Amino acid sequence: MAIFILCAAGLSMATCVKRSGVTPELIPEEADGPQGVSADALSKLDTVGIETSSTGRSTSAETGSGERVEIELFAMSKCPFFSKFIGTLHPVVAVLSPHIRLILSHIGKVNKDGISSMHGPDEVLGNVLQLCAQRSSTSPIQLLDFMKCQYDDSDRFPNNWRRCAGQSGLDVAEIAACRNGPIGNSLLRASISRAEAADVRESPTVYIGGAPHERALSASSITRAICDGMQGTMPTACTTLPTLPEIPVTIVNDARCRRPECDPQVLEGLLNRHFSGAVFDHVDISEKRGRTLFLDSGIRFLPIAFFDASIEKNADAFERLRRSMLSMANERYALPIGRQWDPVAEICDDGIDNTKNGKIDCQDPHCAAKLICRKQQKRSLTLFVMSYCPYCTIALGFMEQALDHFGRNRQQIDFKIEFVGEEEDGDFYSLHGDREIEENLRQICAQQHYGEKYAFMTYIACRNKMSAEPGREAGNMWQQCVPQGMDAAVIQACAKGKEGRDLLSASFDRSEQLGVQGTPTWILNNQYRIEARSAADIIEAFCAANKDSMGCKE
Repeated sequence: MAIFILCAAGLSMATCVKRSGVTPELIPEEADGPQGVSADALSKLDTVGIETSSTGRSTSAETGSGERVEIELFAMSKCPFFSKFIGTLHPVVAVLSPHIRLILSHIGKVNKDGISSMHGPDEVLGNVLQLCAQRSSTSPIQLLDFMKCQYDDSDRFPNNWRRCAGQSGLDVAEIAACRNGPIGNSLLRASISRAEAADVRESPTVYIGGAPHERALSASSITRAICDGMQGTMPTACTTLPTLPEIPVTIVNDARCRRPECDPQVLEGLLNRHFSGAVFDHVDISEKRGRTLFLDSGIRFLPIAFFDASIEKNADAFERLRRSMLSMANERYALPIGRQWDPVAEICDDGIDNTKNGKIDCQDPHCAAKLICRKQQKRSLTLFVMSYCPYCTIALGFMEQALDHFGRNRQQIDFKIEFVGEEEDGDFYSLHGDREIEENLRQICAQQHYGEKYAFMTYIACRNKMSAEPGREAGNMWQQCVPQGMDAAVIQACAKGKEGRDLLSASFDRSEQLGVQGTPTWILNNQYRIEARSAADIIEAFCAANKDSMGCKE
């Protein structure tokens, strides 16, 4: 279970993440076009501007006197982590509202077809409504009352806005006029521009006093940051804040590791996002103390963060991390961070026999399955997915278009899907639960039995469109997606039997050997990872490495 999760724009950033770790779960934005709002629907967009401050941020009504601390929220209105954060922020603002200037900015995409957002047209509408509510509100808490009301009834979002506007004392007619006219979309365009100018892609991202808040998105952390930004007489909520205890953190790492997750600055930044008061001590695995901590933890991969019992005194930090930490002797806790760097295994590209078994780099069995050691397979492309990962459905939609470009000819492009998950004692586990395992089995069986002309992709495309919330449909609805020429009984027999389990087990093994943790992940020609945000990206990357394919000559 990831201990810090957010929504993020940019398909190149991946991903649904397989299991635990401190690394954020980065979630990509949907493709422009079908999930956007058409140019016709937004034909009035460009006729009205909005008032901005000297920093380019929109201004809002203020009450009271004195310098206010500016809080800017960058968000996607349907991001579940943003809605949860609003519940955290609401009681803070309820106490400190007179001392705050709150600005809401939304993340999205503006293109020739209109405006798109990661979670589709409802999110575009939700973004507009929240910006219109901000325009009509007279205080930060009134805006948050409106948004909290929306998210308390999230199944009806964004269509519950009228009730929530009335409940929070906002002018329903004024918001409706803003939404239906050019002002709302002008506000949204300006909002997206602010997010792009700040290079913000993660929802929620919080700026306090003009600087990104890089600590935990908790009530205590946000309150402390607001209070730190105040000048003059402090409110009681600030003067009564308890002193934060220092938390010693020992990070055991390996200097030979050049992966981003081993970078000390990255590690400190990630942990600082969970709690304040950390005092870092970096120890290498080559040192006696580092090796002793590593062996005592029983954890296979580096880096690892170690805490003593002092972390229990910081209730906020302890609550956020305790489910991911392992208890050790001597009142110590170990937090596994790395998922791939094994310090006792052969390093596959350093020219040294690290394991002293007489086999260097790719000669070592440990390295045989690594990308750097794999043999090239021309005209091949593999996509690692989880069947219920929403960002995989986007990638598979791109792939469907790319296959059409190559005439769905396996001689021109040899494409297959693999699955990311875990197997333990004969049981399968996947991020989105047992229903995802069932669908994984059906999809891998469809691929096995109906690979000619990529017929299985028709089934997968239908499944990806069937439900916005996969897994909630009736158990046999998948059969409606089996096209003519495919037999549901064949897929069912495979998925329920040994054949399907063997196929999925082997697929999980391949993803594990390659260190694939997030989906979607693309592997080209059995050797290279690529990034793709469109069908054109897939075709361009494929053709750069396979110029002799007929589809690459056009």
